[in-house]
Amino acid sequence: MKKMIVVVVLAFWGGAAWCQSQRQDNTLDTSKNVPVNLNTAFRMHYDDLFKRNMDGSISPTRLLEINGEMVNPTIKIAAGETYGGINISAYGGHDLMVDTAKGVVIVRKFLK
Repeated sequence: MKKMIVVVVLAFWGGAAWCQSQRQDNTLDTSKNVPVNLNTAFRMHYDDLFKRNMDGSISPTRLLEINGEMVNPTIKIAAGETYGGINISAYGGHDLMVDTAKGVVIVRKFLK
């Protein structure tokens, strides 16, 4: 009888674990989206994400991800310097299409 109870309990927990692994994860983590998904992205102005420093450089106002490269708010970006293969200072005054995930602003597209 004890063996039968153990078998039933193990079968129950095994079935629950198997069902959990089969479940679709419907949470939206846009950091894993490879293509630009403009349905979830929203528009932000350049000045909302970057501030101009006294020495002519710019700094992000929050943690950013640009083409998979993290850009920390503590750094200064000189004119012509690239992050994620993009010259950020060339887009001053324009809008950006962005997503957010776990407190990080993900830049999807620079608009001209």
